[in-house]
Amino acid sequence: TLPIELLPNGTSSNSLVFANCTFGGGVKVDLGRTAESALAMPYPQNVLVARYSGTAPDVSSWRLVGTGVKGVHGKFTAANGEVRMDVDLVGLLLIVR
Repeated sequence: TLPIELLPNGTSSNSLVFANCTFGGGVKVDLGRTAESALAMPYPQNVLVARYSGTAPDVSSWRLVGTGVKGVHGKFTAANGEVRMDVDLVGLLLIVR
């Protein structure tokens, strides 16, 4: 589990750095939020999660936890020495009035 603290402007205050690491199994990126401190919309995009050197980590099994909100997920990408995350809603949101 990787703890990440998001600042009010949606950027990360962390400076996680990995050098030639191999991750076994799924990795959880934990924002450490609860229902009382839930992540607010608009959800952050292009958040720097970590930097790496060497081979890019396989982020296909990485998951976002600790958002304080149900129905959101993180999309992770690894390129150019950085792991970045977009936070978005899962599925369809339908509002009926």
